[in-house]
Amino acid sequence: MQKILITGGAGFFGSHVVRLFVNNYPGCQIVNLDKLTYAGNLANLKDVKYKPNYTGHLKTTSPGLRQTNDLLSLVGINVSRNQGDIDYYDCR
Repeated sequence: MQKILITGGAGFFGSHVVRLFVNNYPGCQIVNLDKLTYAGNLANLKDVKYKPNYTGHLKTTSPGLRQTNDLLSLVGINVSRNQGDIDYYDCR
C-alpha cells in the first residue's frame, strides 16, 4: 500500500486535509506527522482515528518514515499566526 505523508495534520486546516485524503483515497495509507504545538488538537482527528488507512505519528518522528520507498506524495501544512503554507510534492 502506498503512503501519503501529511505534516501538520492535527491543526485546523491540516485535519481537514487528513480527513479529505483518508475518505477519498482508501487504497493509500495516510500518515499524519504533527508536533502538536499550540495549534494541534487531537480532537480534530477523532472521526478518522480508527480508519484502517490512517496512521498518526504525533509528537514524534518515526525512523520508518525516513526509510520508506513507497511514499506516493507529501503534503506539508504550516499555518502560523502570521502566515500559511500548504506544499504538495509528488514522490512518484
